[in-house]
Amino acid sequence: MTYVNEVTSLNRALWSVLPESIWLSSPLQLWRAERKFQQLLLAREVGFEIPRTMVSSDWSMIEKFMGAETQNLVVKMARGVLADQNHVMAMPTTLLALPQRNALQGVVSPFPGIYQPYLEKRREWRITTVKEEAFPAAIYTNGKSRVDWRQSQTSNDVTFAKEDPPSLVLEYCVEYLRRSELGYGAFDLVEDEDGQFFFLECNPSGQYSWLEELLGLPISGSLAASLLPAQ
Repeated sequence: MTYVNEVTSLNRALWSVLPESIWLSSPLQLWRAERKFQQLLLAREVGFEIPRTMVSSDWSMIEKFMGAETQNLVVKMARGVLADQNHVMAMPTTLLALPQRNALQGVVSPFPGIYQPYLEKRREWRITTVKEEAFPAAIYTNGKSRVDWRQSQTSNDVTFAKEDPPSLVLEYCVEYLRRSELGYGAFDLVEDEDGQFFFLECNPSGQYSWLEELLGLPISGSLAASLLPAQ
């Protein structure tokens, strides 16, 4: 682990002397942009709605903040993965219905999580954004994929469609990238049953090729054009 930290520190030192103009998104900005708490704050500043959110490891505090009227919660990891000794652990977005909530009474976890109300969805969105170009895809889900579609991405329970959200949502994505000093971001949004859009997260290096192949979204061309020197 010490060796890895030393290599990371050396890389950052070398990257810091290179001009920002050579990157689509510089390593420093990527590192900053991965912080999920900061993402939620920035999204709200840009204009997105965000779900009611509690970050804690104390279940009694989580229950008090969310209130009894919130029937179902979801919990997400504060980071993509957690390292425990020599083991790397990850957890998808997980539904906490009433039985699971009752079982957690009095529990204090060593790892804080991100807790939010479960949003009943009309559909979800993946909006892949390259600088000022946004490429939206609607996501329709069934069954357990409605909690985290990534776990069932290749099944019949998840369908992707080339559709357009309101233009203001796309403008928020572009403005989010501008303020983050990123050239690329893959936004995950939920559209609830009333048609209101909620920001979940922005992956600053999220995958996109399956959407390009499935829906014909010209994302690679946009990325290539962004990396070409100005004429």
